[in-house]
Amino acid sequence: MSDQKPTVAVPRKDGKWSIDENKIRVTYTLGADSVLFEDISSISFKSRAESVTSVRTIILSFLGTGSCAGTAHDDSLGAAALLFLLIPLISFFADGSIFWDDVEIETRGGKIIRYSTDQGNGASEIDRIEAAKRDWESRVK
Repeated sequence: MSDQKPTVAVPRKDGKWSIDENKIRVTYTLGADSVLFEDISSISFKSRAESVTSVRTIILSFLGTGSCAGTAHDDSLGAAALLFLLIPLISFFADGSIFWDDVEIETRGGKIIRYSTDQGNGASEIDRIEAAKRDWESRVK
């Protein structure tokens, strides 16, 4: 497990890697990237996080505001309106983040091939890729 702090700037990009003769191929939903083993400069991973709390809070705030505006004249519905205002506050403090790891394969030319995997799997993905690279190197020599 990494002690890296999650960063948010990059969206999740799910992909799977495979070996195709002397190169690694990363396949995504809408395409693929590949690089020769000999052109790999480095392999690393970064922990990522995306907050979903903000979207949920905004939606619930609109619901709460609309409920209060619609029931401001009726005291019997005031309690229900207050409940709709409390839900966004509770939601705001609840943990609504999604975590994952991004594996990044950098080439000698500076291109970065990135794919996402479940949280905590980044290091093991790197180990598997490096083992496949060592296996290929031993067969070539």
